[in-house]
Amino acid sequence: MRFSIIVPVYNVENYLEECLNSIVLQNFNDYEVILVDDGSIDNSAKICQKYNIKYDQIKYINKINGGLSSARNEGLLNSIGEYIIFIDSDDFWKGKNILFDLNEIIKNEYPDVILHEETRYFSENDFFYENNIQKIRKKSNNFQKDCLELIYNEVYVASAWDKIVKREILINNNLFFPLNRKSEDIEWCAKLLVYINKYSLFKYSFYYYRQSNINSITNNIDDRHIIDVFQMIKISLETANKSSSLTQKVIENFLTIHYVVLIMNFYKISEEDRKKIKKEMFELNFLLKEKANYRVDKIIKIVKTTNFSMTIIILNLYRVINNYLKRKNFLRKIIRINK
Repeated sequence: MRFSIIVPVYNVENYLEECLNSIVLQNFNDYEVILVDDGSIDNSAKICQKYNIKYDQIKYINKINGGLSSARNEGLLNSIGEYIIFIDSDDFWKGKNILFDLNEIIKNEYPDVILHEETRYFSENDFFYENNIQKIRKKSNNFQKDCLELIYNEVYVASAWDKIVKREILINNNLFFPLNRKSEDIEWCAKLLVYINKYSLFKYSFYYYRQSNINSITNNIDDRHIIDVFQMIKISLETANKSSSLTQKVIENFLTIHYVVLIMNFYKISEEDRKKIKKEMFELNFLLKEKANYRVDKIIKIVKTTNFSMTIIILNLYRVINNYLKRKNFLRKIIRINK
């Protein structure tokens, strides 16, 4: 079997059918869908059961709630496909030729991973695709040669659902998602970097990343979320320190943008937690280096003109203002949709 598509499910009754329909309407049939219901308390389980009965390619697993990582790991352990695809159950695909086109890439190039990008989806008439792939001046299929450019232009980012990965790489290297953490993709993607040799790019943005689900993890960033980012940066740096000098640089560059997220949210966490991590966080400022990430390059200009403490204050003020403007814009979109 070519693909195993893993769909973690938790309280997504309003979005799940659109997600599943976008998969089963594909014009390529050599795949399985593994629905992992992570203890939903809405009608998600009934929807899963309905699709499980209707489609032979759909497997249904019901488990006690353990979080997103637990659900993905359960799906991975029960998969049999040559390549693994993750899709969050409040997102969906656009197009019917996706699996066919991915299979053509695999037949021609047989990569360890295929990278693609997402479209940020607000409504049917309101979506946005950044298209960073167009910036890549790809000269080879060798990931180790191209990875710094892929990281710099945010084509290789901390998401599971923008990568189609060989199952044997994940299983043979015990690349499962860390439990009881938020932003678990950071650590998983950092470790995956070490094992990719050959890669391909899929230039069509078929993955629609829903922005209007108020229950999604990305819309509920809290104190614990930021502390988990801090812990995963430290764990990923431990992986880097055990690797070759090139791999160490690659992982450090990958972590730069997440370090920026950490310092940008520093004053969002409690005073008690700030005291716990402040010294260590300051010691990690070597991650702010030029040519690591194109967004970070802009921030380094601030660092050069002021001290690091002032940079943190400036970035936190930017976050507050930016979030306010985004929320105003988001509410405007919701009002327009409801009209």
